[in-house]
Order: sequence, then C-alpha cells, then structure tokens
Amino acid sequence: MSRRAIDVRPVGSLVGGFLLSSFAVFALATGVGRAVGAPLIPETGRAVAVALIGVVLCAYDIAALRGGKLCRLSWRRQTPKNWIYRYGSRRGPFLWGLDTGLAVTTFRVSAATWALLALCAGQFAPWWVGLAFGGGFAAAQVGAIVVPRWRPARPDGTAQEPTWIVRALMRGRPVGQLASLAVLVAAVASVAVLAASGPSLP
Repeated sequence: MSRRAIDVRPVGSLVGGFLLSSFAVFALATGVGRAVGAPLIPETGRAVAVALIGVVLCAYDIAALRGGKLCRLSWRRQTPKNWIYRYGSRRGPFLWGLDTGLAVTTFRVSAATWALLALCAGQFAPWWVGLAFGGGFAAAQVGAIVVPRWRPARPDGTAQEPTWIVRALMRGRPVGQLASLAVLVAAVASVAVLAASGPSLP
C-alpha cells in the first residue's frame, strides 16, 4: 500500500470472510431454533423468553458501561494479528474475517449480538440477518480503511496505518456502548409488546 494507491483486495478478503461467517452463524441459530421446535411454541411464549433474555443482556451492558469495560459475554480473545504474515495478504484477511464474523468469539462492545442470536433462535429475525450484520461491519471497515487519505509515511516512503482512527474509536467507545444499549432496549421493548399483545391472529 503506497500513499498514492491503496490495494483494496485485502479489504475485500476481510469483508468477504466476515460476511460468510456472520451469515452462517445467524442462519445456524435460526436452524437450531427450528430443530428444537421453536416454531411449535406459541408466539407469546417465545416472545416472553426472548424478552427475558434481552433484559438480562441489558443488565450486562449497563454493568459494563458503568464499569468502563467491554461486554463480558464474549470470549476474551482477539484474532491473531500475525495471520497476515503466516497466510499472506489475501488468505490472512479472509481468515481474520471468518474469525471475527462469528460474532461472539472475540472481544465485543455490547451484548446486543447475543440478543440478535436469541431473536434468530426464537424465529423473530430472518435467517439471512447475518448479511445485514456483516454489511454494517463491511461499511465501517471500508470507510475506515479506504476513505481516509491522510496516512503518515514510514522512512521507506510507504504509508502506515492511520492510528488516529484507532484512537478516535477508543475515545468513542462509550458512545458506541450507549448506542448499542439503546438498540438493545428498543428490541427488548418491541418483543415485550409482542408478548403482551397475546397470540397473533391467523
């Protein structure tokens, strides 16, 4: 990657891997819900169960926000950064995307991802929702990597990572946590209203 031209192929590999695994994990959650008989349970009962799960997840997010910490309901690990050196600039980012796209296998800011998995298992979210999940990641990644043109140069003239993006993300983490919590509360409220409204008409 030079200061004048950016090779977007590693970014495409990263996004492709993320989309593939995020699609698979949420489709799997939907399939597991069907396999255990979720569609046979009355909608009100499923809504109550998912709403209760959402309330617990909200409590976790509030505790994390108050303590200035990340979500505690995810694996405390990061995708190995050396994969790009071990597997190259195409397979490395693709594997990185596959790992992070699994949604809960690395550090997470919010427990909202678990809520989305619960919605899938409860048959309240479409089986393809992982594509939307991955699309949000893809838009952010492409914007952060390709759009910023200011990239300080190394002594050899090549560009280095714009670290100001990382610093801005770290400073804005509480805002992201609040936004995620707001979305989670809205989702729980919607499911709770559905549960309170009783069985839907045929």
